[in-house]
Amino acid sequence: MLLFDYRGYGESQGDPEISGVMEDIESAFGYALRRSQTQKLIVVGQSLGASLGIYAVGQSRYKKEIQAFVAVSAFSSYQEIAREVLARSWLTWLFQWPLSKTVSDQYSPIKFIADVSPVPLIVAHSPEDEIIPWHHAVELFAQAREPKALIKIRGGHNEALLITANRKLILRQLEQFLSAN
Repeated sequence: MLLFDYRGYGESQGDPEISGVMEDIESAFGYALRRSQTQKLIVVGQSLGASLGIYAVGQSRYKKEIQAFVAVSAFSSYQEIAREVLARSWLTWLFQWPLSKTVSDQYSPIKFIADVSPVPLIVAHSPEDEIIPWHHAVELFAQAREPKALIKIRGGHNEALLITANRKLILRQLEQFLSAN
């Protein structure tokens, strides 16, 4: 298992510029494969990590070594989630549209979700998520290609992987995908 922080997050230094973050993710894939005894990866991303992971897995030179990708609580578009977050406050509500247009959608997950295939994809999301609305999961799943699964989990945004029942649902689907290969 490898857990890492990309630049500008957690304990990592640097600026969280998306192109650099994508390089960090690709480097982590390579590092994990060099350390792996099976030469296979299962990639799990949560929230921003899941949204970044969609592009990263779909475009990775290591894609053939990735056995499955689990996207937990991903958003479908950087501009759309920025607009939705700005709309939550009366202070920023008026500026939601113009300010959201200042956010780049170059790596927008909805544009790249189909590229994840043929890697088995699990889109796991909670309708109770107070940060990223459920419709993002529905949009991503609709644009994804097979093999894919949409799993409705429970709990708030930051609880998604803490709830045992959610982890069991995801593991059950992972087992189904992996046994089919």
